[in-house]
Amino acid sequence: MRQLGNYLAMIDLTVALAVLGSYLLALLLGAIMLGYLMDYFFLRIEPRYSKVVAVLKLNDVCMGTFRHSLNCIVEEQPFGQKYKGKELQLTVVATRKGLKAALASMTKPASTSPSL
Repeated sequence: MRQLGNYLAMIDLTVALAVLGSYLLALLLGAIMLGYLMDYFFLRIEPRYSKVVAVLKLNDVCMGTFRHSLNCIVEEQPFGQKYKGKELQLTVVATRKGLKAALASMTKPASTSPSL
């Protein structure tokens, strides 16, 4: 009979530890989720909004495997004229397919009528 009592006490301890662990995990995940919600609704830390810093004219593209080099000239700068007319070299980290898609979407002419 004494062995049965020890066995039941061990099961109770295991269940209590499992419940406590799941409670602490839920508390941790809830705190992380609350942080994300606070950021999304109030803080706006994520870079969702952007403004035009400069208008660039693309001269040359050197493609690597994941790192690409773009040679550009600054055409317009709305907030000052410090770099206007200067040549810049930008390094972009992307796949070749992603860079080609981004550059192709920039060079497509705007359509005035819907395509049928």
